[in-house]
Amino acid sequence: LKIGIDDMMNGSIKKFNITRSIKCCDCSATGLKSGKSVNKCGACNGTGMTTVTRQMGPMISRQQYPCNECRGKGTWINPGDRCIKCKGNKYIEAKEYVEIPIEKGTTDGEYAVLSGKGDENEAYLEPGDIIFIFRETSEKNRKRIGNDLILTIPILLNEALCGISTTIKHPSGRNIGIKCDYIIKPNTKHKIDRLGFSRGNSLGNLIIGFDIIFPEKLDGQR
Repeated sequence: LKIGIDDMMNGSIKKFNITRSIKCCDCSATGLKSGKSVNKCGACNGTGMTTVTRQMGPMISRQQYPCNECRGKGTWINPGDRCIKCKGNKYIEAKEYVEIPIEKGTTDGEYAVLSGKGDENEAYLEPGDIIFIFRETSEKNRKRIGNDLILTIPILLNEALCGISTTIKHPSGRNIGIKCDYIIKPNTKHKIDRLGFSRGNSLGNLIIGFDIIFPEKLDGQR
């Protein structure tokens, strides 16, 4: 599940639909019309398995495989006796609206569990869980390293040489003032404490890098 810098900084709720297999309510997962019954498979005599015997020289081998006629179920349903809604499959596909909470400070690789929202299946007593693994989306000028927020801002060459005083928009929604009264080089980093991501009692920093824009050409005043 993709999450961005804003999701990790502020927390959010992801809302979407999932498609899952559930029991057919019309036939109560029998696959039958009312009053009808299943037939025992004659090919496997209701066992769901068939035995294949092979002879290789003096040796004879016997192997069992799921029955092709009943697909290993041991029974079959006459086409006219099948439930109209699920067509004899016992289960139907259904869409369900879900919400996944993203806690503040959530990081790449963490996950959320939707209990009991997996596919329903006659082989299991209860449906399984759906596990959503969070993956950070790639952004051009913003990324996360540990609990630090890394921002890259563009500046002009004269600002790099003379210093800058500007304001940036923090993912939290706050306007953060930045003042650099020193020469900014391509690898210069400007740190502001405690403006990174919150994780329990830990709070990261804001690290600002600079993308220095060089002029295309020099005019008469330069």
